Amino acid sequence: MSLNNDKVSATSHELLQAQAYVWNHIFQFINSMSLKCAVELGIPDVIHNHGQPISLSNLISGLNVHPSKAHFISRLMRILVHSNFFAQDQQVQLPLRPNNNNNNEIIVHQVLDDEADEKAVVVYSLTPASRLLLKESPLSTTQFLLMNLDPVLIDPFHLMGTWCQMNNNGNYDHPASPFEMAHGRSFWGLAAQQPKLGSLFNDAMVADSQLLARAVVEECEGVFEGLNSLVDVGGGTGTMAKAIAKAFPNINCTVFDQPHVIANLQGTHNLDFVGGDMFEKIPPANAIFLKWILHDWSDEESVKILKKGREAILSQKGGKVIILDINVSADNKKMDKKSIETQLMWDMLMMVHLNGKERSEAEWEKLFLTAGFSHYKITHTLGLRSLIEQRHNGGSVRLHSCADRGALRGRTGHEAVGGTMWQGLVWWFRLWVRQVEQWFQSHEMATVVRQQGFAVGSWRREVVVPPCRSRDHGRSGFGRLRELSHCSGLAPSVLASNHGCLEGFVGLENRRNEFLKHALSITRAFNESTKCLCKYSCWRIFVL
Repeated sequence: MSLNNDKVSATSHELLQAQAYVWNHIFQFINSMSLKCAVELGIPDVIHNHGQPISLSNLISGLNVHPSKAHFISRLMRILVHSNFFAQDQQVQLPLRPNNNNNNEIIVHQVLDDEADEKAVVVYSLTPASRLLLKESPLSTTQFLLMNLDPVLIDPFHLMGTWCQMNNNGNYDHPASPFEMAHGRSFWGLAAQQPKLGSLFNDAMVADSQLLARAVVEECEGVFEGLNSLVDVGGGTGTMAKAIAKAFPNINCTVFDQPHVIANLQGTHNLDFVGGDMFEKIPPANAIFLKWILHDWSDEESVKILKKGREAILSQKGGKVIILDINVSADNKKMDKKSIETQLMWDMLMMVHLNGKERSEAEWEKLFLTAGFSHYKITHTLGLRSLIEQRHNGGSVRLHSCADRGALRGRTGHEAVGGTMWQGLVWWFRLWVRQVEQWFQSHEMATVVRQQGFAVGSWRREVVVPPCRSRDHGRSGFGRLRELSHCSGLAPSVLASNHGCLEGFVGLENRRNEFLKHALSITRAFNESTKCLCKYSCWRIFVL
């Protein structure tokens, strides 16, 4: 009987724990609204202006609250202390006593006749989070908070379920987002119509850019090396571009945004403002900078922006597109669960307000390939966001191996890899890749290769072929292409591992012949050039 009771008790405990978990999620909005209340009352500013930890009585005295509501402030502070927006401590307060020299003044009596006169009082101070809520701070997130917790942006969330049940059926009048469903127009349309919302948004973006610009110029200096021109697309009033122009005076920066946004803004010797539409044309430059732009748009619209960015850098030597955006990664060991949850919340925010999205690395990769970029690289993580670099395919090739290239050159019997032979290899790789580049993009081979279980590198166009079996010993890199043509379809940018086994590429017969038509014509000569590499495993090719 006791066993049964234990089982019942354990089950009941689990149910109560589950209930508490559900309640916590139901009431999460209370944390947000409590924080909004504190900002509207000016609590962070009162504590900051006090210059030291402040008691509850002094805090209330500094707030414009009705005396009948004063006792509620302690309860508001309690939940915000629990959320780590304020720190709470106890401080010994000395009693105030009359000054014998002037009865109109009171002083703190330093020598107490009775230690019992000492009184411990609760005092509050700011935390790093609440310092970001100071209204006069250049890094303030106050406007961002007030914008996102305004009923205009909260109401669309109540329509998520209804919107998901709507059937578009090809009707373009169907609201693109719950926001459009609630307000009859897009977020951008409403922001242009309502000055308050537009002002809140612009102020929020300025504050975010000021905070992020500091991290970018301090931690990502290498990203801007070698650049002489940069266009900040959707750069608003130029906060980010100004920071880059100041930190790197050799770079001519251009802020590119809608004409009404940049109207009457003055530039400097290396900063200019240009009006236009990023869906039509982006001014040419060494680098196109997209800070928190693509998450506002659908995949189709983002591809259009990226293609315009690619056109803008095609004529520039070493041109690249630099993206600052969220890279959602549920298995990112460097990011805690709370941060990942915040990224996912951002994704829901984009879905509801803008029909945009936050993307995982696989989704970014697909976007870049569709836009015609050959590879990308995630170089920095800045808080919840990542810095991603993309380069257009200039046709040059960089060859790497799992062994160090310098060490390879020094191996006895393989000196031919260096010097003229190495240049010859690069030339053949370049020729081969150019032949298959267009075929690769048109057939979406990235997806096929991933399905086949091969390792695909973050720089794109990298495929590592599994090592061959002993029976293949002695056969060179691409010598077996013709032998395997009846059972294999080959992805481009393939580097044969040690003895050139290409047995892994199967199931692509429907694309085999078209690919071989482009590739087999040059593999015979390439085969002789790669014999010296056959001893080394896991070679890779990167198309730049």
